[in-house]
Amino acid sequence: MEPYYYQKMNKQKQAVYHAILQEITALSDEFQIPALDGPELYDVFFQLRLDHPEIFWAEGFHYRYYQDSANITFLPEYIFEKGKIKEHQKAMTARVEKIAREAKTFSQWDKEKYIHDFLCESIHYDKLKKPYSHEIIGPLGQGVGVCEGIAKSVKVLCDALGVW
Repeated sequence: MEPYYYQKMNKQKQAVYHAILQEITALSDEFQIPALDGPELYDVFFQLRLDHPEIFWAEGFHYRYYQDSANITFLPEYIFEKGKIKEHQKAMTARVEKIAREAKTFSQWDKEKYIHDFLCESIHYDKLKKPYSHEIIGPLGQGVGVCEGIAKSVKVLCDALGVW
């Protein structure tokens, strides 16, 4: 499905969004993107994370700005080392595919109910705030999460099942 927030951006922000998505997916340490001011860059990154909660390893960023330059250097902050990210990616992809497989042929309504029921039966609210509870690896990987992690899990499962 076409990412919701991406569709609402102007061409410059879309270029930044696309560059960040491509480079974070490739686990780049730093890369050049078209220059935006700080608040706009924060908004693009935040909206990218809303569109793509499966990118659970990128929690923030820094950037270097050079006066009179058309670009800035983007430095993503990853919560794991690259080897661990790849392990978690593989595990989360397999987990989402396994969960979604059973409901692939369901109606839209039944897919939504399936996701709801799965989460209600499988996820416990994390009162202790364990690591990763705000990302999909908490609810889908460890069975615990807070509101943010559970909401991101809903989005990932809806995307996997084609539920808008």
